[in-house]
Amino acid sequence: MQPQTFIFDSYRFDAATGVLRLAYGYDNGLQFEETLTFKPPFATHDGALLDRVFRLLFLLAGVSYYKAYVPEKLVCKAFALDVDTARWMEQVYTSGLGEFAYRNGLDLRGRIHFEAQSVASPAAARDAAAPSKRALVPVGGGKDSVVTVEALKKAGFDVTCFALGGPAGPAQPIADCIQVSGLPHIYVSRVISPALIELNKTGVYNGHVPITAILSCIAIASAVLYGFDAVVMSNEHSASAPNAMMGELEINHQYSKSFAFEQDLAKRVPEIRYFSFLRPCTEVEIARRFAEHKKYHGVFRSCNTAFKQDVAQRGTRWCCNCPKCRFVFLALSPFMDPSPYFGKNMLDDATQAEGFAELCGLSAIKPFECVGEVGESAAVMHELSKRETWKDTAVVKALGARTSGDFKMLFEFLRPHAIPLEYLGALKSVDVVIWGTGKEGRAAGAFVKDKYKPHTITFVDETESDDPAVITDYDHRTEVVLAADVLVKSPGVSLYHPLIVRAQKWGVQVTSLLNLWWPTRPKAKTICVTGTKGKSTTSALLGHVLKAMGCRVAVLGNIGVPVTEAPEDVDYLVLEMSSYQTANFQGVADIAAVTSLYPEHLNWHGDLQTYYRDKLNLLEHADIKIVHPQVASVYNDLPHGFFVCANAVTAPNEYLARPHNLANVGMVLTIVKALGLDTAKALAAMADFKGLPHRQQELGEKDGILFVDDSIATTPQAAIAAMEVYAGKPVTLIAGGFDRGIDYQPLVEYVVSRNINAVIGLGPSGQRILDGLRAKGYANASAADTIDEVVREGMAKTPKGGVLLLSPAAPSFGLFKDYVERGHKFAEAAGF
Repeated sequence: MQPQTFIFDSYRFDAATGVLRLAYGYDNGLQFEETLTFKPPFATHDGALLDRVFRLLFLLAGVSYYKAYVPEKLVCKAFALDVDTARWMEQVYTSGLGEFAYRNGLDLRGRIHFEAQSVASPAAARDAAAPSKRALVPVGGGKDSVVTVEALKKAGFDVTCFALGGPAGPAQPIADCIQVSGLPHIYVSRVISPALIELNKTGVYNGHVPITAILSCIAIASAVLYGFDAVVMSNEHSASAPNAMMGELEINHQYSKSFAFEQDLAKRVPEIRYFSFLRPCTEVEIARRFAEHKKYHGVFRSCNTAFKQDVAQRGTRWCCNCPKCRFVFLALSPFMDPSPYFGKNMLDDATQAEGFAELCGLSAIKPFECVGEVGESAAVMHELSKRETWKDTAVVKALGARTSGDFKMLFEFLRPHAIPLEYLGALKSVDVVIWGTGKEGRAAGAFVKDKYKPHTITFVDETESDDPAVITDYDHRTEVVLAADVLVKSPGVSLYHPLIVRAQKWGVQVTSLLNLWWPTRPKAKTICVTGTKGKSTTSALLGHVLKAMGCRVAVLGNIGVPVTEAPEDVDYLVLEMSSYQTANFQGVADIAAVTSLYPEHLNWHGDLQTYYRDKLNLLEHADIKIVHPQVASVYNDLPHGFFVCANAVTAPNEYLARPHNLANVGMVLTIVKALGLDTAKALAAMADFKGLPHRQQELGEKDGILFVDDSIATTPQAAIAAMEVYAGKPVTLIAGGFDRGIDYQPLVEYVVSRNINAVIGLGPSGQRILDGLRAKGYANASAADTIDEVVREGMAKTPKGGVLLLSPAAPSFGLFKDYVERGHKFAEAAGF
């Protein structure tokens, strides 16, 4: 009976023996069991992480059995499959079986349906551990992995070779290359179900599967079991190039070696760095490097005959009659004579001309093999036609004049790639650009120089600098940014800045100091706090409480202390994070807290939904997610598993009794509870908390008028909260600054409805506020040009017993360096 459903039945791992059993079946009763053997003993490892990797491996390895009948329906009985994983598996099976379908006359587009049983995505993955330089490198027996192994050895990495094979060990070229390397190795045995081998004899569908996807997952599982933090592949740039097209579907023999697959798998297991070290290289550049490693020349082999499943049928030499043999011979020829190792001069064999022509793009379809792009082959063939050693050989004479290409271009490094900064220097000279010259930008430069020792570090900025080394000219800055390997963006530079967007499309790795520092952070609990307002006070209050309770704590980040200044001997790291930092945050915190959400920084984020999304990206990167009820009320797409905190009902002191501060107290108590600490002691510890500068800071009285510095207030909601504190008193509000285009109507309505004493507008947004007030018939509204003028006019308008409140509801850009300078200038003008 023709089966209608493929079933992922079960997976079982015996830690004592290291045997993983993967069971599959069809709804017609056919059953298969594959075994993988990992040799004990194992390092101490994360059991939940290992299980997550085994689940991915279980799903990926199933493709070998699914292909026999390719039914439309695939069901996982072993566990509830979430929607995101189900959709990705559909993509992997469709693209990974592209060549299989092409050769078998099948169209799998839209046909493969993994049944999802769970809407929720898996729990947040832990981020990568601190780089240990322990790299597990899969060795395939060919030139590519040799280049990776030798480059990492030379750079001082602790390299262990990885190989997959049967019970008797890996294929001979793999074993020989590992032996020549002199490095330790890990072998994993994979035994395909005998039932599949028998089924294949009956004439069911058979063909190419995405084997590198399966091998990669086995290598990642090995990294977890044996204590490695990186699996370093050797897939080159051309692995992403398709062999043919089926409509809009790329048919790529090397799909599971492609950059797209690499990225998809890497983001699902961020705890282990999974990337290709040779991604920026052409096959010809790899061949050039391999030619330098002469000790491998007699043992390496890429010919498929050496890797047949039936050991008895494996070849012991290059067959010299397949696309791989032809391509490797061709790629090596500009740098060495491969003839002694292949057993013949393939370029002087006229019968091979047609095969070489296919490699060079002189036929309709690129061979379905792991070979370079046709442009590479054509450029090499053309180059050989100009060299005395090769120009008179039969194949070069036949094809040299029919091919063309810039041979020198084959040695340029290509993009994109995902090589971590700590590994990139082992491949090439690294150029880093730091965008921003403030406190964090300078800290980023020092951190990169100390940790990664790049070839160059260049600072760029949009504003003029006293430092002549800082590039501010538009054209020069653009040139430098696009030429960089890595761009470290300061928080004040928008992720959506046109040049940042262009750089990312160009393949420049755009990151931040926070993301670079995160894997190297001290071993402490991390609590990340964000929110439109309240994040600084919440962070400071949490730090104050933890310290008072006898904990070792550091409060860092947007609060003014660069993360690189974190001490090593701490129990807790409290990080205040702005939306600029949460937007591309890549770590995983123990706790993430969001205090509030209001329209802000729309000029940076582009629109309100993008601002909310960027802010709440932090919740996707945390084990415990805590939000204020206001956040849940304005955003209905919060990630699964979040907690809502409540406002405190008891005020520890007068300052914290203010309504918005009660929310901060409630958030801190919720975090303390999540940490398993005593909330009663935490509440008592808040009694002597005095607040932070520029946050409803009462400077003192002059002529019976209370001066309040609330310069941090950059939204209408924050200004309203400040006026609420002084309800019942005559309040003169100083508002305005940089205009981000946000809606000031709520502020206007509040001022009018509460009959606020007076409003003085400052800057472009101040004028908008004044216009709104006048449209409502509010009379006591005036504009000022300087902070001194503001104070003079404010004192004249405010009666004794009143409050002169600087709560701008706008950023300081264009008028002051930042909100701190704005607050200081206000205090100076008032005589404090």
